[in-house]
Amino acid sequence: MVSCGAAAAWIILAKHGLGIAMKSVPIFLQSLPFSIAAAALFIFAVAKLREGGASDRSDAILSWWIALLFIPAGYLAEEALNTNWDAGPSSAHVCEIKGKTAWKSRSDYRYQLVLTAWNPDVSSIFLDVPREVYLKAHTGTISAKVVTKPGYFGHEWIVDWSLL
Repeated sequence: MVSCGAAAAWIILAKHGLGIAMKSVPIFLQSLPFSIAAAALFIFAVAKLREGGASDRSDAILSWWIALLFIPAGYLAEEALNTNWDAGPSSAHVCEIKGKTAWKSRSDYRYQLVLTAWNPDVSSIFLDVPREVYLKAHTGTISAKVVTKPGYFGHEWIVDWSLL
């Protein structure tokens, strides 16, 4: 249960007041060795604590499921540290709106703008936006200003954006 609480704390920390990561896969891959090591250490510690005691299969399965939470928690921790520890300079970019999409999620609609990227490593930038911005934005006629920072671990992230 402690691991569940720690994972929940990281999720809240990582999604509270942070920018949008430009590319999530490199952050995930960089955090993976640390997440796997933490999960292995957790499994080892649980095994040592249970050594000599009664062994219940359901407890072991629960321990493995909890250990799997270390993988997303590691990603979220790296994303949080990348943005919170970033003291680099901000850069402003003007991007053309290439498209927009809307879809219904579980309880409401989600709106997204697709922007041209200034970075050759990124094909497009996807921004979740409020409905009012989605309705105001038109492909090719309105541009967006995107402010980014380099990131503490070198993963560029979006600090702010606005329509021009």
